[in-house]
Amino acid sequence: MNVSPHRITNFGTKQISKDEIMIEIQVNHETKEIPTNSNLNDLLKSLDILGDGIAIAINNEIITKSAWNNTLLDNKDNVTIIQATQGG
Repeated sequence: MNVSPHRITNFGTKQISKDEIMIEIQVNHETKEIPTNSNLNDLLKSLDILGDGIAIAINNEIITKSAWNNTLLDNKDNVTIIQATQGG
């Protein structure tokens, strides 16, 4: 785990200080730093993604929506977020 020298910012409903311990994850092949003890709902809030019409997998394992609030992210997790689209 790294201690990241971030300025104070909002992450979901949490406020992060520069001394907050951060973890590094991959979200759809992009590296993101998030606070330790963040769950999937926290991640979605930080990305401004609504929970409707999406599926989430961590390390290629699908996580049911009912488990998002209780699923904590770990350092080096690989998160895939798939958003349903409408088309014709």
